[in-house]
Amino acid sequence: MRISLTVACIATLAACGTQIGTETDGGCEVASSTTLTDTSVTPDGFDAPLSEALARVEGSFDGTFTYASGGTAALTLTVTRTGDPVFEHLQEASNGSGIEPALAELCADRVRVPVTVTVSMGTALDETYTTSVDIAPDGTAALYASQDLASVQGDLRPVAFDASDMAKVTQVLAADRDDLGWQGSVAFLGESRPSGTGPDSTVSQSRDELGTFELAAPNDTDL
Repeated sequence: MRISLTVACIATLAACGTQIGTETDGGCEVASSTTLTDTSVTPDGFDAPLSEALARVEGSFDGTFTYASGGTAALTLTVTRTGDPVFEHLQEASNGSGIEPALAELCADRVRVPVTVTVSMGTALDETYTTSVDIAPDGTAALYASQDLASVQGDLRPVAFDASDMAKVTQVLAADRDDLGWQGSVAFLGESRPSGTGPDSTVSQSRDELGTFELAAPNDTDL
């Protein structure tokens, strides 16, 4: 049975806590956020109970990493929830910042779930990230995680640029969850040292794509 998020919060005040905010997000802003401790509810606009969406994104997922330079390796990604999910109602940003407002359909509500993500691929990748998973109303999900080069535990390092020439180097992981499982990529981003001084100084960014992965959950059969 579909339960209105608003009704669920009124019926069980201990299960929800609401906060009004104006955090901008890609042309959208968070109009309000509601903490969900009862994952059996179906948030307004969502296709299924939150528990079903969480079951799809949590756990260990095995599959194949394909190096950008050629070759493959077995990779395991594990997503572990670390706190209560938060329902966020988004709307077009109108804060006078000059950001072009997003189309209304791009400001879809979401559930943001705090998680730790571990990536294991022998000694090449052995990373743990603290981040969040964003779940869309249709049950698809996405995550983005990053860490400084100094925090990288695996052996992989950038080869497309010299890390010692950069002011900052970041390892990034991006992934999407759909009916086929998790698909994503791992890369290094390098930020150059400023060129010039004062208001005329510039920086540039280099990207070294390590590779992409496709991972299936144990009960997935389409990948």
